[in-house]
Amino acid sequence: MALEPTVKHESRPDASPDARMDDLPDQDGRGAYDLPRLDCGHDAWRFVAGLCDGGGVERQLMIEFVAHRTTRPDGGRLVSHGCGWTYSVPESSTYREQTWRDTGAVELICLDTSRGWDPSVGEAVREACASGRPIGPDRLLPGPVALAADRLCLDFGGVAELSAPAEGAYHVVLRGDDETWELRLRALKPAVRESLYQGAPLGVDESRRAFLVPRLAADATWSRPGHPPVRMSGLALYQRAFGAAELPQDGGRPPVDRERTWIALHLDNGWDVVACQSGSVDVAGGRTARRPASVVLVAPDGTRQEAPARLDPGESWTSIVTLASYPTVWRVDAPEAGLSLRVAARFAEQERPTVIGPGALLAAAATAEGELHDRPVHGDGLLEVLPVNRILDFEGHLEGLRAITHAEVVRLYPDAPEPEAITVLAGLAPGTRWPVDLVAEPLHRSLVAPVRHLADAMGRGWRSYAAIAAMEIQGVSSRPYRALTALAELLHTASLIVDDVEDNAPTRRGRPAVHQVFGQATAINTGTHAYLVFDQVVRHLLPDDPERRLRLYQAYLDGMRRNHAGQALDILGHHEAMEAAVVSGDAAAVLERVRTTHRLKTGGVVRGIGEFGAILAGANGELLAAISAYYETVGLAYQISDDVADLRALLARPGDPGSRVAKLPGEDIREGKVTYPLAHAVPLLPRARLREVWDVVRAGNAAPAAAREVVGALEDCGATAASLADARQAIDRAWRPLQELLPVNRHTVMVRALGLYAAQRHLDE
Repeated sequence: MALEPTVKHESRPDASPDARMDDLPDQDGRGAYDLPRLDCGHDAWRFVAGLCDGGGVERQLMIEFVAHRTTRPDGGRLVSHGCGWTYSVPESSTYREQTWRDTGAVELICLDTSRGWDPSVGEAVREACASGRPIGPDRLLPGPVALAADRLCLDFGGVAELSAPAEGAYHVVLRGDDETWELRLRALKPAVRESLYQGAPLGVDESRRAFLVPRLAADATWSRPGHPPVRMSGLALYQRAFGAAELPQDGGRPPVDRERTWIALHLDNGWDVVACQSGSVDVAGGRTARRPASVVLVAPDGTRQEAPARLDPGESWTSIVTLASYPTVWRVDAPEAGLSLRVAARFAEQERPTVIGPGALLAAAATAEGELHDRPVHGDGLLEVLPVNRILDFEGHLEGLRAITHAEVVRLYPDAPEPEAITVLAGLAPGTRWPVDLVAEPLHRSLVAPVRHLADAMGRGWRSYAAIAAMEIQGVSSRPYRALTALAELLHTASLIVDDVEDNAPTRRGRPAVHQVFGQATAINTGTHAYLVFDQVVRHLLPDDPERRLRLYQAYLDGMRRNHAGQALDILGHHEAMEAAVVSGDAAAVLERVRTTHRLKTGGVVRGIGEFGAILAGANGELLAAISAYYETVGLAYQISDDVADLRALLARPGDPGSRVAKLPGEDIREGKVTYPLAHAVPLLPRARLREVWDVVRAGNAAPAAAREVVGALEDCGATAASLADARQAIDRAWRPLQELLPVNRHTVMVRALGLYAAQRHLDE
């Protein structure tokens, strides 16, 4: 892909911009730092404005312009641009963002995700960007970008403009589809250097420089069609940063990502504070190297002071959209400067996409309180937290949902025998004369504890993600429906409890199976009861919508029937069909039977999970059918790749408590199971060799050496490769009709990646 953005760079009268910028004194020399560096590297212009209208409603506006210049792998020059703005209204916990990119930024994302990213995610991203349009909510800049060389004058496609009409003054215009912002800003203090970000231990931000105009007076007008303009005023901060181009990463080094916490505050005593800690993360190796935190303080008279600091995170919030976890409360302590602050986001859900590159960050309106020079102070400003966004492992990424899922599970199945929770679980009518106090503890011991025994060792979370993603791919927020995550996990947990009894499995998820700890009778009863939590969750999610509840019940019962039919076929096995195939050499019947079992047992449950989210989001007709078909195919592909993973003894990662452990290859062979690769081997092995292989499998309890020989035969004849090819082809076929019905957003990319992962994974739980 070679998409060149349309950009106009005006000529520069002198050829030594670095000298002009590097020689800028700390206290004066306004203006030189504003100019773009048109030769190479990364340029950013950012404004953070705290505004208040005539009615006393507070808003925070954050604006960013970015120009990025780097070299393509073929040596060509790649120029990319992005801009965006967010505003938050703490009073109503409202947060809106708009992010715009040009085609160069889209190409930059494709280049970056071609290395160091999980293969499934990288392929899905590049496929989504193949048209040159960004992944939503990002939008394509409608026009060319123009950057003046000898003055501050930026025009990002007619969407966002920045200029400096006079010394120390800035003019910003933002134009979205449904809003226009115009800001006029005037410096109240001179520009100062921010902390230097040089010498990154792992090679990121190696030459980044930043300057601040720490306090500006801001006047803003916010206009919307059909509404009178809203005029606001307040204080702002301006940051100008530039340095080395960080993306795409050099192919000669291990993949590295960056993380950063940046806090910018206006204090009520006239001081301004900017605290920062940044670091580099060797994603593959797990190393994190952080620079010492520092704080820059600017006095009311413009005097700058820099001091070492300590930034300590407090409580966190996990985004259900990106699965990233962000500390939303921080302690900032700089004893040498006499500063001690507690900084907190005004509300948690203030996440926005990055302007250049893939990923997201917390960009939150924040408040601060504490002491400066032994006197109490308060302040307002921005709390920005950039986490590691590089997805090196799809499974590991989905584990970010684990905390949300577990919290929802605990809400339904609490740690202690809470009478209210037990009343609901037991189906007791509230307010009647049931002896809840007498039965709460034994019911907790026999209904709750067995489920928590297994659910607390939670799996990798892709089923929970699949449930909420079925909403998000339609552009419907899943935030009010977090209980869906617990529903998906509990239905899976229930099936595992019952399956382990039927298979007499000794362990599950690295701990004794439920029936080994609580007994078979309790395990069967508890597992069956856990299926009924569906009704409890649906009543909670849709208390006043009986029509949609009915649709959900129908989808659920259909899924349960499919699951139990598949389990029935799995228990019965496929020996007769396999024997007939060995005799005839025709694999069609046995392959279809194994495929049908997988579609029913695993695909049916995954389909139901997808339908829960899809129906809650309002899907009907063709869209609902396409979601159902794709999710069912994800389950089928997952089970096919599970059969292959068993042959390769890749069912567990060392130290992963969420995995079953396969110490030897071919566990299914030793158990006498007819799997997808075995069925595929029928036409691929010579008849005599096929008979030998089948006799070993049919007899069961194969010696390790014999099992390894069967595995080798299936690998060598191409049966495992043919199985994985079937899984991939099925995913691609099911994806195409769904893709045509969906917007291109982060979740459609991740749902596509889910299918690719299911077909190509090498590990299983």
